[in-house]
Amino acid sequence: MAAGCSEAPRPKAASEGPVVGPAGVLPCLELPTYATACALLNSRYSCLVAGPHRRHIALSPRYLNRKRTGIREQLDAELLRYSESLLGVPIAYDNIKVVGELGDIYDDQGHIHLNIEADFVIFCPEPGQKLM
Repeated sequence: MAAGCSEAPRPKAASEGPVVGPAGVLPCLELPTYATACALLNSRYSCLVAGPHRRHIALSPRYLNRKRTGIREQLDAELLRYSESLLGVPIAYDNIKVVGELGDIYDDQGHIHLNIEADFVIFCPEPGQKLM
C-alpha cells in the first residue's frame, strides 16, 4: 500500500461485538450472524436462500497449523461480494467442513488446496422479484 493511503475497514460480523467508528459513531452496516440471517429467510421480500455449498480454497502456507482461521479469513473476505460459484451475494456462513483429510500442493505453487463445504445464506433475487 502506498504511503499516505489507507484501506477502508471491513464491517465486522455482529458476533464480534459492537463496532465503534471514529467519534464513537456506529457504522450503518453490520454483518449478520448465520442465525440472524437464517431468521430472515422467511421474510417475504428478503430474497435470501440458504443451503450447503462446496468451495475450493487455496490456503496460504502461513495457515498450516491454523486451517480454520485461514478458511474463515478467506470466506469473510468474500462476504457481501457477488460470487459466480454461489450465483449471488453471500451474507453469512456456518458449519465449515473440510472435504477429505488432506490438502494438495500443485506443482510449484506454495498454497495448500482444499475443498470445503459450508452452509451459506445468499442474497439471490430472481428477475421480477420485489426488493423492499
